[in-house]
Amino acid sequence: MSDPIFSHDDYTEIAAPPEAVYALVSDMARYGEWSTQNVGGEWLDGGSGNVGDWFEGHNKAGKMEWKAKVEITEATPGREFGFWTLGREADIAHWRYSLEATAGGTRLGEHYRLHTVPDGIARGGESAVANWCEAVKASVSAMLANVKQAAEG
Repeated sequence: MSDPIFSHDDYTEIAAPPEAVYALVSDMARYGEWSTQNVGGEWLDGGSGNVGDWFEGHNKAGKMEWKAKVEITEATPGREFGFWTLGREADIAHWRYSLEATAGGTRLGEHYRLHTVPDGIARGGESAVANWCEAVKASVSAMLANVKQAAEG
């Protein structure tokens, strides 16, 4: 795997136990409820969120729509959940959620590592890559806020 060319980490405190928060972040079919870019998706070949399972996400940003398959690479209930866009071997982007028990519930972290710029973004040049990275920051912040609301609601 290559070194990341862009990284972003964000955190939120959630008044719910790690197991309950993990049930949300590992339920990728619900991401459309919380994400600013993902609008839904489905598990492939009977997957359900275990390491080695694949999920196809449906995404939209402005006028652009795309599907992306991801490979689940971390799945430790109550601790972490992560996946690679187009699989680990593609070396594109790694998304990971970390969960830490706190006195008030859970500290949830979302961690994004861009290793290789996808062709569709690269064709737009440096400004497109910069815009993508800014969009990721906003998406991560919104996702965390929305998962917090769902967990505490």
